[in-house]
Amino acid sequence: SSRVSISVSPLKPEITVDTEIDTLEDCVAQILSVLEERGVIPNYVVGD
Repeated sequence: SSRVSISVSPLKPEITVDTEIDTLEDCVAQILSVLEERGVIPNYVVGD
């Protein structure tokens, strides 16, 4: 597990999640919810 920090300009402050606490899916969900709260609609690709 690792700490994941996503920094997207102009994403201030950056979003940091801890994969030791949450699963990767939960971390992604956290990031997306924070982005939505900020009014940012991310373009993201989900691999199969």
